[in-house]
Amino acid sequence: MGATASAAEPPLPVQRPLAEGTVDWTNGRVEAQGVASPRVISPHTDWIEGDLRKQADERSLRNLRDTVAAVPFDSARTAGEVLGDAKLQQLAEGAKESFRETLTDGTALRRVWLPLDLVRLALGIGQAPEAAAALPTPGTPKAAAKVQSPETEGVVLVVEARGSGLNPAFQMRLLDASEMAVWHGEAHYISQRPRSLRRAPLLKLSGARGVHAADALLDKASHDKVHRLDGPIVGVWVVTDSWIKQ
Repeated sequence: MGATASAAEPPLPVQRPLAEGTVDWTNGRVEAQGVASPRVISPHTDWIEGDLRKQADERSLRNLRDTVAAVPFDSARTAGEVLGDAKLQQLAEGAKESFRETLTDGTALRRVWLPLDLVRLALGIGQAPEAAAALPTPGTPKAAAKVQSPETEGVVLVVEARGSGLNPAFQMRLLDASEMAVWHGEAHYISQRPRSLRRAPLLKLSGARGVHAADALLDKASHDKVHRLDGPIVGVWVVTDSWIKQ
């Protein structure tokens, strides 16, 4: 006899296809794949050009570099514009391999990934990897509870951004209805509001602003709410679209 109730499924991660890869804001990683297929010079021979594994390796790193470069740093700049080519290449060369396969036709596949914490560190907004590893993963209830710990002086906000067009970025501004910034920093992007944040003030948006649509514009009711807060804003959790095709 089957179970009477199925366990609740975990919320989808906030992932965004970007350039030639994917940025996973919930699990903190950027991924890309390289593919190299045989190129038959003559239909009467099996001769193929190049070392396919090497080509797949090079393409995976190039695609990862391009994906990191395309991630919005803030509403006006990308990570690539802040880092420059040399740092982007250095980051890509430190990528970790997650998958490799050679298909029966000789096609070589390689998938690589990079922790977003390393990108943050290169951008000057992160912590050393050993320090970051001790923190809860952004987007989890455990992390939300830590932000709301009794030692934290201030207010944690939840922003409902689904359908608003807001893009995740390393740095976000929260704008009131007159487009004045009331908060600036690194938000946490999640696809579902966790129970640990059920008592946090909920704000809603009327849209997004900036070249990369990374600044959150509050609606009138949320404008009034944010200006009545009892303390400084110490954390912002953005409930947004997952970008995962179902």
